[in-house]
Amino acid sequence: MLTGAIYGFLSPGFGFNTASLYLLLAMTIGIASVTYVSEGGAAWFSQRHLKVPAGVRVHTGAVLVALVCVVISRLIDFKPGIVYGFIASTVLLVPIALDRNQSGRMAMYPMLMLLGTAMTAWLLLGWVRGDGGGGGWANQLAQALLAGIFVGGIEGVMYNLVPIAFLDGRAIFEWKKPAWIAMFGVSTFLFWQLLINPDGSYFDFRETGVTLVLVVAAVYALVTAATWSYFRWRNAQIPATTS
Repeated sequence: MLTGAIYGFLSPGFGFNTASLYLLLAMTIGIASVTYVSEGGAAWFSQRHLKVPAGVRVHTGAVLVALVCVVISRLIDFKPGIVYGFIASTVLLVPIALDRNQSGRMAMYPMLMLLGTAMTAWLLLGWVRGDGGGGGWANQLAQALLAGIFVGGIEGVMYNLVPIAFLDGRAIFEWKKPAWIAMFGVSTFLFWQLLINPDGSYFDFRETGVTLVLVVAAVYALVTAATWSYFRWRNAQIPATTS
């Protein structure tokens, strides 16, 4: 519910009203669904096919990062907004080193499931909008839920497929480059279509200036690179410090 509220504030009209209640419910269920498919799917694959115990761990720090991203998106009037954070990730419950094949499979199959889930939500969204349901509460809730799953799924796939250390994209890229190229190409295309679509609100995928998109993406990339570099440098200093 907390994460659903954080994501809900990406919408300029979010507040104490009926539409916002639908949005809160949709984002809560949608985020839970996306997390269950991606991170829960990876944990299930690890236990079922790799015989390695795994689970899903909540990360409070990542939720705070998502909150900061929402604040920045609102301050610069960036729509539909980019949330650079997550609520949980897959963790192995035993100390074990997976080989390239195991790591690649564990990363790729849940990403394919998430991409398929997002595209299914997109197709259903078109059907719900055109089924004559009008403005009834069930129709509004269904639209918000499906749009949330589509947005969260596409953004989650694209960001996770960036081929840097500690992201799924690195494992897939090192295992099967053609598969990574196909998945990253599709998700990136849909992501950019989402950002530049000329409709009017968050769940209609409002148009955003390409220049602003590039600036925000560059800032996030620099922050990511700086954070990764810092922890890599810090870990390299640990042996020298303890000795």
